[in-house]
Amino acid sequence: MSNVVLSILLPLLAAMAVGYAWVRTGRPFDNTTLAPLAADLALPCLIFSTLVAAQLPVETLAQMALASFVALCAFAAIGALLLRMAGLELRTYLPSVTWGNAGYLGIPLGLYAFGQPGLAYAAAFSAVSLVFNSVFASTIAAGRASLRAFIRNPILLAVFAGVAVRLAEVEPPRWLLEPVRLFGAMAVPLTLMMVGASLARLRITALPLALGFSVARSAVGIGVALAAGMAFGLPDIGLAVLVLQCATPVAMLSYVLAQRHGNEPERIAAIVAVSTWAGVITIPAMLAFMPTG
Repeated sequence: MSNVVLSILLPLLAAMAVGYAWVRTGRPFDNTTLAPLAADLALPCLIFSTLVAAQLPVETLAQMALASFVALCAFAAIGALLLRMAGLELRTYLPSVTWGNAGYLGIPLGLYAFGQPGLAYAAAFSAVSLVFNSVFASTIAAGRASLRAFIRNPILLAVFAGVAVRLAEVEPPRWLLEPVRLFGAMAVPLTLMMVGASLARLRITALPLALGFSVARSAVGIGVALAAGMAFGLPDIGLAVLVLQCATPVAMLSYVLAQRHGNEPERIAAIVAVSTWAGVITIPAMLAFMPTG
C-alpha cells in the first residue's frame, strides 16, 4: 500500500516542488500569464477530452454531480455555524470553507489515484464546485453575484460541451480530439507547478488560526462527503473521489477573492499555505485507506 500511495503522491509533489524551487531560486514564473493559460485552455481541454472518452455512464456522472452539490451546501451550512461560534467573519472566511482546490489539485489527484474513472468523477465535482462557488463564495466575499463571469467560464463550457457530446452519442473526429488532448496534457503539470510557485510567494501569518482552520475544514469535508456519497449510493471510487475533493486544501481563488475585496488577505494567504502543506500529510493518510485504481 505504501508503494501505491507514493506512486500517486510523488508525481504531484514533484511538480509542486519544481514550481516552488523555480520561484525560490529567483527565476521568473508569471502566474498572471500561466493562470489564464491553465484555466482557459489546458483544464477545459482536459475536462472535455476526459468526459468524451469516459467509460462511466452519464447517469453516474449526474449522480456524482448531485452528491457534490449536496456536500457543498452542507459544507457551507456547517462552516457558517462553526465560524459564527468561533466569532469569525463570514465574509472573510466562509469562501475558504467551501472553495477547495478541486481544479488545480483535485483533478490531478483523481487521475493519479483512480485513473480515468477517477478523473471523470473529479471533473464532475470540479464543475459543480466551480458553479457553486462562482455564485456562493463570490457573493459572500463581494456582497453580490456575477452570473456573467461563471456562465462564460471556459471550464464550465467544456463540461457542458462534453456532456452534450455524450448525450448525443457522437464521436468527435480525431483531427479535433487529438489537439484537444494535446493541450489538456499540459494541465496537470502546469497547474501543480502553479500551486508550488504560489506557496513560495506566500507569507504565513496567524499560524494557530490557519492550522486550526485547515484541520477543521478537512474534518468537516470528510464528514459531509461520506454522508452525501453514501446517501446517493456512489460506488467505491466515486465515494473516494468525493472524500478527497471535499478534503482538498483551500483554493488559491479564495485568496484572490480576499485580496480583491479587502477581506484580510494575509490571513487567508496563511490558511491557503498551511492547508496546502498539511495536504502532504492528510492526502496520503486518506489514500492509504482507499481503494486505488
